[in-house]
Amino acid sequence: MASKKFSPIPKSDREEVFDALFGPPEEMDEESADAYLEAHDIDPARLVSELKERVSREARKLRVAGKEHPTPMRNAQQGLRESERRKSEPPRVDPDTWIHSLLNGDFGSAGQAEVVYSFHNRRGDLSENDQSVLKSLDAELADETKGETNSDG
Repeated sequence: MASKKFSPIPKSDREEVFDALFGPPEEMDEESADAYLEAHDIDPARLVSELKERVSREARKLRVAGKEHPTPMRNAQQGLRESERRKSEPPRVDPDTWIHSLLNGDFGSAGQAEVVYSFHNRRGDLSENDQSVLKSLDAELADETKGETNSDG
């Protein structure tokens, strides 16, 4: 059987101008693609959501009609599920590489460095509640230490 040759769809004048300005879509990097989509008010998340809804709707129609899902439809559903699953998982980090990078001072590859204020406000001061908790803990520790000193002596 002879293979079918697919001829490309002719480009509109607008597409020709975009190719001249931005280069062909297949050569566009992710940052440029995001800027292009944003400039045209295209929300990729909305497109994926609409695609998922449409594939699900078509799958339901086929199921109700008692027909089998075509392979491309099953592949699309599986791909969409995998994409959602990957997005919901935290990124995988090799612990040995991360620790090695951290110990070598290479914070860029060890992970995103971030300042975290624990028990502090943005200026680094303790809140009134934190100060009162620390004072009560200090008093408890002093009482315990005083009790140990008195029982030893």
